[in-house]
Amino acid sequence: MEPMNRTVSDVFNGSLIYVVPRYQRLYVWTEEDQWAPLWEDVTEIAKNLCSQVKKQESNENEPTESHFFGTLVLKLSGYTPDEAKKWRVIDGQQRLTTLQLMMSAVSDELGERELANQAGPIVRLTSNEPQTNAFSPEYLKITHGSEHYDGFIEAMNPAADKMDIKGPMGDCYRYFRESANQWFFVQNGSVEVLAIALRRAILHGLRVVAIYLDPHEEEHKIFETLNARGAPLTEWDKIKNFMLFKADAEPDVDQDSFFDRYLDTFDQMWWRKEVGRGAQKRPRSDVFADYWLESKTIEMVGVRRVFREFQNFVNWRSERLVDVGEEFISDAGYFEKYEQRIQPATTVERRFHNRRLRLDVGAWWPLIFELNRRFKESGCPDDVRAESFNHLESFLIRRLVVGHQARSYDRIGLEILRSISEEDHNHDVLANIIRDRLMLYTQANSRWPHDVDVHHAVVTRKIPRHVQRLVLEAIEESLISQDAGQQMVPDGLEVEHLMPFGWRDEEWPNLLDEDDDEVGARRDAMIQTLGNLTLIRGGLNKRMSNRSWHFKRKLIGHSDNLFMNNRLLRESTDSWDENHIEQRGKWMANVVCQIWPHPETPSGRSPQVG
Repeated sequence: MEPMNRTVSDVFNGSLIYVVPRYQRLYVWTEEDQWAPLWEDVTEIAKNLCSQVKKQESNENEPTESHFFGTLVLKLSGYTPDEAKKWRVIDGQQRLTTLQLMMSAVSDELGERELANQAGPIVRLTSNEPQTNAFSPEYLKITHGSEHYDGFIEAMNPAADKMDIKGPMGDCYRYFRESANQWFFVQNGSVEVLAIALRRAILHGLRVVAIYLDPHEEEHKIFETLNARGAPLTEWDKIKNFMLFKADAEPDVDQDSFFDRYLDTFDQMWWRKEVGRGAQKRPRSDVFADYWLESKTIEMVGVRRVFREFQNFVNWRSERLVDVGEEFISDAGYFEKYEQRIQPATTVERRFHNRRLRLDVGAWWPLIFELNRRFKESGCPDDVRAESFNHLESFLIRRLVVGHQARSYDRIGLEILRSISEEDHNHDVLANIIRDRLMLYTQANSRWPHDVDVHHAVVTRKIPRHVQRLVLEAIEESLISQDAGQQMVPDGLEVEHLMPFGWRDEEWPNLLDEDDDEVGARRDAMIQTLGNLTLIRGGLNKRMSNRSWHFKRKLIGHSDNLFMNNRLLRESTDSWDENHIEQRGKWMANVVCQIWPHPETPSGRSPQVG
C-alpha cells in the first residue's frame, strides 16, 4: 500500500482512466452534506489567493493553504489501447465524480465569460482526448458502470446543453455552475483575478490522500474505514464490498456476474429505504441482512455488528461463495414478497404476514426464513404450512389483546428456531414443534394466553387502537358466508364507539339500578371495550358522532351492509347500555378465540420454561 498526498491536478494529470465498477455504492452525495462544504472550502482558498494573484506573490502551483478533501483507494487494473493507465476505484468514486462535475461546471462558466485561458487548464484535466479532436466519451477520465450515473457524460460534454440533465448528475452540475456564477457577482475585484484564484483553488488547493494498493491487499478492509466527508457506510455497503472482494479472490467466480446475480437488487430504492422509528431507523437492506444472519447463526446480532458477524460467518463456511449467494438472494426474494401487504390474503401465510406488518412485528423473520427453507426443501403439505403460521399468528394476536408486551419476541423466535434446528425433523412435525414450544412458556412476558384470558381482556380492557381495527376486521371477515365467495372487508372503514364518549343522560339514560356515579364510572370503562366498537364507513362515522342510539341504529340499518353490523341490529333492542356492551363483548371474545385458537394441551416433548 502506497499512500500519496495529491492535489486535484495531480490526481487527474496524465493519461489515465478511473474505472468505477457498476457494483460500487450509488451516488448519494447531496448539496447540504457534501457539495456546499466542498464549495465553501474552494472559495475560502480562492479568497485568500485573490490578493496574492493581484500582487503576483505566489507561484502558480503553490497556494498558501490547502484543504484535505478525503481519501481515494485505487488499484491498477491494466492499460487502454492508447496506453492510458486504468485504475479501479475501490473507494472515492463519489469524490472523483463530484470533482469532475465541479470542474466541468466551473470551466463552462469561465468559458461563457470569455476566459478560455483559465478554462483550458481545467478542461484538459477532464479528458484524455487529443486537443485536436472533438469531445468523445471514451476519453473521459472517469467511466461508470452503474446507470445511477446516467447524465455524467452529458454533463462533461462542453458542447451540451446541461441545465436540463435529470438525476443526481444534473443536480450536482447545476449546483456548481450556479455557485461559480455567484462567485463572480459576490466577490470584489477584476474578473481575471477572480478566475485565476478560483482555478488555482480547485486544481492546487484541494488535496486528497491517494492510496495505491498492491494486487494482494484486501481492499474491502480499507474501504470500510476511509470515508472522510462521505455519507457513512451502511452495514450492507460493507457486506456487499466484502462479498465482491471474496468473489474476486475465487478463481471460478466472475465479480461482475456475481454482483448482477446476487447483489444488484439491493441497490433498488425499496431496499435502500430506511425503516423503523427514531434511532432504530436503518436501510431495509441492513434489516434483512441482520435477520438473515440470525437465521443462519441462531444468535442475536447487534445492529452495529451485522457486517462483522456476517464476515465471520462467510469466512467459516465451507460452501462456495455462490452457494451462500444463492441462499441469500432466495431469502431476499421471500422477504421482499412478504414485507409488502397485499390484498386479498389468499393463503394463511399471506394473511399472517399482512397482519404481522400491520402490527409492525419483524422480530420473527429469522424463524420465518428457516421455516420457508424447510418447507421448500421438503415439499411441505399446505396444511402443515398453514398450521405453522396459524400458531404464530394466534400467539401474537392473543398477546396483544390481553396486553402483553412484545419485547421478548426476538428471543422466543430464536428459541423456536433452535428447537427446529436441533435435529432433522420431518416436515409434518414442524407445526407441532412451534405449537409445543409456545405452549411451554408460563411467564407473562412470553406466555400464550388461554381462552379465559382473552375473554376477560375483550370484555373489560381497552385494546390498543391499531389492534382494535385488526380484530374487528378479522371478525367481519369470519362472518362473511361461503356464498359471498372472495368478498373482502371493504377499505376505508373506521372504528366507531356505539355508546359515545360524550354520552348524556337524556340520550343515553341509566337503565340499571345504580346511582349516577357508579353508572358514570362503569360506562366510561365499558365504552373503551371491544363490545362497544364496530366498523363504519368513513362518511357514516362523521354523521353518527355523539348522536343517540335510536339515531345510530336507524342510520346503520339504512346505510351499512357489514355482516357485523347486521348481526348488531338483529341482536340489539331499542336501547344500548352496559349490559348490551358486555353481552356483545362476550360474543366477540368467542369469535376471537375461534379465529385465533389456542391448543389446550402440548404434546409434552420438553419441560416447562419461564
